[in-house]
Amino acid sequence: MASPPPVAGPNVVSIAPEVRVESFVITANGRYVVTGSSMGPPQIWDSKTGDLIRSMDGDRLGSTDVHLACAESILAGLVTVEHVVDASTLKRNRKLDMRLQLWGFESGHPLDMPTTVHATASVLMHDKDRMILGRSERRGAGITVLMWDLGGNQMVTKHRYGAPAGTCDIVTYVGVTNDDKYAVAGFKNLFSGSTNYVVFDLMNPRVEPRVYPVDADTDCICLLDHHEAVSGTSSGEMVVWSLRSGKNLRTWGLTGASTRPPHTDRITAMTMSKDYLVAASADGTLTMWDRDTEEIKNRMVGHLDEVWCCAITSTQDLIISGSRDNTIRLWRCKDGTEVSSFNALMDIFSLKVSLDKRVIVALGDRDHSRKLIMLQVLHSRQPKQRSHQRTGSDVMV
Repeated sequence: MASPPPVAGPNVVSIAPEVRVESFVITANGRYVVTGSSMGPPQIWDSKTGDLIRSMDGDRLGSTDVHLACAESILAGLVTVEHVVDASTLKRNRKLDMRLQLWGFESGHPLDMPTTVHATASVLMHDKDRMILGRSERRGAGITVLMWDLGGNQMVTKHRYGAPAGTCDIVTYVGVTNDDKYAVAGFKNLFSGSTNYVVFDLMNPRVEPRVYPVDADTDCICLLDHHEAVSGTSSGEMVVWSLRSGKNLRTWGLTGASTRPPHTDRITAMTMSKDYLVAASADGTLTMWDRDTEEIKNRMVGHLDEVWCCAITSTQDLIISGSRDNTIRLWRCKDGTEVSSFNALMDIFSLKVSLDKRVIVALGDRDHSRKLIMLQVLHSRQPKQRSHQRTGSDVMV
């Protein structure tokens, strides 16, 4: 007997409005949500009740890019610190820097860092014991990526691309291939307006990094098998390019007589599972693709405005999307039909789903204030239902 359709239940929790959440991660069991905030060190929240469990120790100005590593025994994040640039002047020149910080997840105590590690973007490697950190060097001196051993709290390797990148070109994306051979650092080139990706060979540092420019949002990228990447462009196309050579290979989905892009407006987000790739677009739709054949399987239509984020469950049966129309919607992968929706009364620009599919966590904006939503996923034997929030008080965080 087929399982009943999932429905987004009305259990939305509230968090203090003064907390501006920058990033978040869900524990493997879905019980806790760890947030990085501009107001201080990371915090741990109960996903069911919304209660604050504890804050990590520290007096940092802010934290972001949080990751759970080493079997969830270590929390890694980028923290913002203030330092004196020039102490010789009567009026000290102060500057904010982002750097790596580790904590014991159970104790909440910060680990002593052996050195200052500057970075603006990070990603866990697939063993979840190491991570890749990326940064732009000052005065446009190039791009650097580091491999950091989280258990040993030490640097493994350092790679540098020395060509000038522009003083304002901050690395905002870092990705790593499934075999951990290539790391990709992405930044917006303020001179050309395009995104530049710099590809580093982690196993052979003597190989010169390749650069691939594309007219796309920096994080609209998926790293495929066979050392390829697909980027969603501002024109609605999905271009496939080689990590080895940095050259265009083909246009995703344009085979045979088909010459139309899959979307009529820019692609805003992409995500991938074992078998599928999902793209969200400013045209208000999502498309789901077979990764092997690069053929479209479903087109999800129902949002009333731009779709800004998407996720796919670990079991590949549900797609979750968030939109400028204030809704979070659930779609069935099998046929692309909408299962349920939830009106969050705010623009949804980021979301994740727990491994057990019981918790959806999203970030939203309303009235220039950023909010965190933790939504329990219930099951019902009724036909397709929709859950709508009547008042804003229950979703304000």
